[in-house]
This record gives sequence, C-alpha cells and structure tokens, in this order.
Amino acid sequence: MIVPPYYWGINHCTGGFPGTFSVKPETMKAVLTDIFNNLQDWFHNIFCNNFHGDVIHIKAILDAIQAGRSELGLNIRMLIDFYDLSRIGLNGDEDFILVLILSIPKHFMLEWMNRR
Repeated sequence: MIVPPYYWGINHCTGGFPGTFSVKPETMKAVLTDIFNNLQDWFHNIFCNNFHGDVIHIKAILDAIQAGRSELGLNIRMLIDFYDLSRIGLNGDEDFILVLILSIPKHFMLEWMNRR
C-alpha cells in the first residue's frame, strides 16, 4: 500500500521559490510520528521514500523514524541512496535505513552535473 504523499518539508535550499512552504523540524517530526501512529493499526513494516535533498529535512525524517521505531515498535526504514550516506552522516549499517544503489555510476552523474 502506498499512503498519500507528505508534501510539507524543511526547505532551506528551495525556500526562495514562490509557493514553497516550510515547517520547523520539530513540527515535521511530530506530524510524521502521528502518521506512523495511524499506520501502526495496519502495518508493522513501513518504508519512507524521500526526494528532497535538504540535509535538515532528511534528518527530521530520520528523527521521526527513530521515534516511531522506539515509541511505537514499528519497523520503519528510510530508503537512502548509497551516494547520500556520507552527506547526511550515515555509514549504511544503521537499522533505520535501507540503502539503495543507483544504476548510474557516480562519476557519470558528477560529469553530467558539471556540464549544466
């Protein structure tokens, strides 16, 4: 089952774009914890997918996941790309993440980004 997307976030990087809304980290953590609390009636395994690159945003999600794991006893994990681990201070051995590997080698991605 895929639940509706969570559209709010911490938008330090993208806050300058018109129509961008931002919430405080503690607000985001509280809302996500409430969502996990609702999901616990039906699911024990929950996977969060994130497409927002702001490190503070990602850390707020991880804080909510850790709270949901400890307070609710749920197996919540965030899907994180291998290349983002070091950027957010993780090593890949954490039990609250599931490491994904992109099919595109990093040097191709960097080369493409440098051409833009």
